[in-house]
Amino acid sequence: MSLQNCSIHKTDSPSSSIIQEVYSEAYEQVSQHVDTATDVLVLGTNHLSGWPEIEKDWLNPINQTLLEWEPEIILIEKPTVWQVEIYSRQSDYFESILDRVVGEGFKIAQAVQTHLSMSSIQADANVTSLMKKSKHDLIWRSNMVLSLAASYDFESAAMQWLQLDQATRNQLKADLEGLARYLNAIAKSRNETQWIGAELARKLEHPRLYPFDDQIEKAAMNRGNIINQIVENGTMDQFMQSPMIANLREVQGQKAKESGAVLDWYLFLNSPQFWSVDVDGQWSSFAQEAGRLGQSRVALWEARNLRMTANIREIMALKRVDRVLIIVGSAHKPWLDTYLKRQSGINIMQFNELVTKQ
Repeated sequence: MSLQNCSIHKTDSPSSSIIQEVYSEAYEQVSQHVDTATDVLVLGTNHLSGWPEIEKDWLNPINQTLLEWEPEIILIEKPTVWQVEIYSRQSDYFESILDRVVGEGFKIAQAVQTHLSMSSIQADANVTSLMKKSKHDLIWRSNMVLSLAASYDFESAAMQWLQLDQATRNQLKADLEGLARYLNAIAKSRNETQWIGAELARKLEHPRLYPFDDQIEKAAMNRGNIINQIVENGTMDQFMQSPMIANLREVQGQKAKESGAVLDWYLFLNSPQFWSVDVDGQWSSFAQEAGRLGQSRVALWEARNLRMTANIREIMALKRVDRVLIIVGSAHKPWLDTYLKRQSGINIMQFNELVTKQ
C-alpha cells in the first residue's frame, strides 16, 4: 500500500487509550498466525540455600509433577556466557558481581579454556555442536563437561560429570584437579538448580540446563549509589519497618517445616495470593517509603527482569520446543509471567494446573 492511499489523521493530542489499544493488539495480531504456542511454566521457588529445614526428598512431589509434564528444556537463574564475558571485561563496574555469581569458577573456567584452546564463546558454540550428535558415549560426555565448564555453565557440567564412570572422572581429575573438585562441590550444593533443575534434566536425559539470568542491575545500583543514599537519608529504616514488609515476613515464616507440607507451600508460592504480598513487601514498599530513589530501585529491578525475559525469548527462539520450564526465585515470577505473556506464541502455564491434572 502506498502512502498516497493511506488516510493519516493528525491530532494534537492522540488518545492514550487508543495508543494503548494498538500496543495491546500487536502481540495478539502476530499470535493469530502462530500455529503452535509454546507452554511456558515459570516455577517460583525459595532459594533453598536459605531454607535449612528442607531436605532434598521433600521436593519429590514437586519434581514428580514436573517430570510427568516433561519439559523439553529447563532454564535456571544463572548468568549466560555473554553476561560473564561482560562482567570480566568491565571489571571496574562488575568486579563484585563477577565474584558473587561466578566466584572461584571464573579462574577454573579459564584453566579449562586454556586446556581446550578455546574461548568461552567458542566453548559455548562447541556445546551446541555436540548437542547435534546422536551418539552420547563417554567421549561425548567428557567433551560436554569440559565445554560447559569452559563456558561458565558449571551446573550443566556437574550434571554431566555425575554421569561419567569413575575411570573417566579420574582422568579428567588428573588433567584438571580444580575442575573435578569444583564440579563435585556444585553437584552436592544445596539449591534449587541442583535439587530441582539438574535432577529433572538428568531423569529426562537432557544434555544441559540453560542459564538466563542478568544481574547488571546491581552494577547500575552501585553507580547510582541508590541503596547508600536510601540508608543515609534515613528512609531505609522506614522501609524496613513498613507494614508491607512485616506482612511479607509473616507469610514467608509459614514455609513448610515438614515433608508433607512442601507441595502445598509451592502451590501457595506460585499463586496470585503470594505474588500480591511479595510485590508489596519487596517493591511497593520501596516506591512508597523511599520516593524517587525507591522508584529508581524498582525500575532497575524491572530492567533486570526485562533482560531475563529477553534471554528466555532468545533461547526459545533457537530451541523451538513445546514445553519450557523456568526455575527462578519467587520474586521474579510475577514479572516474568507478565512480560512473557505479552509475547507472541506463548501460553503461560501455572504450577497448580499441573497438580490439578494428576
